[in-house]
Amino acid sequence: MVDLFIVPLFLPVASPSDCPTARALRMTLARRLLTTSQKPPGGVCLVIGAGAGIGAHVARRFALSGMTAVLCRRSNQEGLDAAVRAIEDEGGHAKGYLLNAVTPGSIEAIVEEVEASLGAIEVCPARCSTHCTLQHPLQLRYRPCIPLLPKLQALVLVDSASPPSTTHAFASMALQVAVYNLGAQLGNVPLEATSSKAFEMGWRLGCEGLFRLAKSVTPRMVERGRGSLLVTSATAAVRGNQGQHSHAAAMGGRRMLCQSLAHELGPSGVHVCHFIVDGAVDAPDTLGRMLGAERFARLRTELGEAGRLLQPAHVAESYFHIASQHHSVWTNEMDLRPHGETPWYNSQSML
Repeated sequence: MVDLFIVPLFLPVASPSDCPTARALRMTLARRLLTTSQKPPGGVCLVIGAGAGIGAHVARRFALSGMTAVLCRRSNQEGLDAAVRAIEDEGGHAKGYLLNAVTPGSIEAIVEEVEASLGAIEVCPARCSTHCTLQHPLQLRYRPCIPLLPKLQALVLVDSASPPSTTHAFASMALQVAVYNLGAQLGNVPLEATSSKAFEMGWRLGCEGLFRLAKSVTPRMVERGRGSLLVTSATAAVRGNQGQHSHAAAMGGRRMLCQSLAHELGPSGVHVCHFIVDGAVDAPDTLGRMLGAERFARLRTELGEAGRLLQPAHVAESYFHIASQHHSVWTNEMDLRPHGETPWYNSQSML
């Protein structure tokens, strides 16, 4: 594993401190390298709602790009540990936390924990070791979780003439991708059977949790000038249906919140994308639990063989692609469905 990567951007000057223009040019060139990268800026990918379906696979995809994945789920420590081990077995870096997103302060606390424990990307002043003897390098020190080169996923640029107090200002470039993947599906429940408590729970999971995550993480992204907030949603965000009162209200609110966030944060370099997952997902701990083992197995056979069951690993590729987009072509909403599935806006069953 490489600890220090030196870009020899040499300029014909006698000393870095003698030529501020030369230092500024080197920093400009290095920043351009960052902004033209085709991969996520690196550091940490935080997934709220890392179940065995979309959430865990999204975490895995970002981890395999070189980032550190932080998986959070409400329960099932054994399943969480298995998801972390699976990533590590493939050479990725991951941590897992049990998190009840409804609990006040829980999301905010996990963001603080991630920034504190994983956020420090160490920087190296030019003369701190024998590796720093080149006269005019830009020092790049990075964690293995960090994409500029195939193994370089996030990086800190440090002018070799900068004092430590200046270089440490770059040291918290950590949490660059946050994924809100919490569901708010309470099942097919008619209006008379939907309690106020159940309706409120749908709102807390669907809207308030995302609001709290955005309040906690996006100011850090704005400060750094880059970052992605990726939000999983459902067909109910664009079209209500019978028995979906809590879910439709929650998902509709989630979609509008994403639009507001995208409009406000986009000019500051923060990419917000709302994903409409329009179809059944091959997720044993969500859809499987709702249907039961026998019905879920039958669904897997019937829809899976026909290519009508969304595969979480391929869904994750779409998330990674969105986070990799150049800022001139950002996607703010993506509609995902299997090739054989009728789109929500044409489905007669939804009328």
